[in-house]
Amino acid sequence: MQYNYFFEIPAITLSIMTSIAGISVGLGYAFKSKKLKDFGAEELTQVIISSIILGLIIAFFYSGGIFQQIMNSPGVPSASVSSCPAQTASNPAMCLSYNYLVGSGYTYDGTYHQSIFDSLATLIASLLALSGILGIIASIKISLVIVSFSFSQVFNPIISEIKYVVGMLSGAEISVLVQGSLMLFSSAATTSMLLPVGFILRTTYPTRRIGSFIIALAVSLYVVLPMSYLLDIVVANGYQASYNAHGQGLGGIINESESLKNSLNSASASNSMVQYGIAGEIESQASSIQSMFSSYINSLLVQLSYFIAYSFILPLFSLVITGVSIREISSILGSEEHFDVLSLM
Repeated sequence: MQYNYFFEIPAITLSIMTSIAGISVGLGYAFKSKKLKDFGAEELTQVIISSIILGLIIAFFYSGGIFQQIMNSPGVPSASVSSCPAQTASNPAMCLSYNYLVGSGYTYDGTYHQSIFDSLATLIASLLALSGILGIIASIKISLVIVSFSFSQVFNPIISEIKYVVGMLSGAEISVLVQGSLMLFSSAATTSMLLPVGFILRTTYPTRRIGSFIIALAVSLYVVLPMSYLLDIVVANGYQASYNAHGQGLGGIINESESLKNSLNSASASNSMVQYGIAGEIESQASSIQSMFSSYINSLLVQLSYFIAYSFILPLFSLVITGVSIREISSILGSEEHFDVLSLM
């Protein structure tokens, strides 16, 4: 955490409020006013609490602090700081979460893994390439003297299935992009805006509860949210071997389809006439592609289920944890009764 003005603004505000509280206590004794004395004493207590909170945040989250030491421990997934956006470079957990979602990937147990977005983009591009090749094949008509035929009835159902899967994967891709943007916003806004504003608001009596809530929100977004994605990474890594195994086979289908497309183009170019032997070879290739895709479709659906879990279910778990943490930290700071929405969680 870079805490230049993040540290300075709350510190200056706390100093001012300490002076105000001290003046209130002094005036209370001077004018023998119990209300002024009680007000000043309460303000001094809140200044002390705010100072403790500020000290704990700096101790835990400054560069080289406890939080960073935990993230640098052996066995914890990691990402290269040099590959992170500037907003996330000071927060190892945020950097890792961003690279896990949409960045340059991450390392776990000594093995490099692509980001979810890159994996989705690779699979979508391969499926679109296969769909395009099969579309060309389905549009070609072959003439055998008195009979002509095409493979549209064979490949159009396959193309429809691919379009359905691509639509689902595209939705997952959008979800991942939104989560990556949330990481950038959380990293940029918490230390530069939310925490300073929260501390300023918490030091004054009328805005103390809203200030406490903003502090709880900032801490949850900066720490709890990316740490919950660390759990997501551990869960996802447990299925990585299975995902890799199910990812095999698509390249072979694409190669076989490309070969069939070339054979059909050659046959179609020879005055729309082919020998029966060549026709048999083409039919055999088409049957092979259909059989290969029928075998692969189950693996494709498994891959789709993984991406739905990675893009929707696990992030929902992270958001629930973050929401609960906001409620609990708000409760500790004394602002929960003014935020009934959080009580629904």
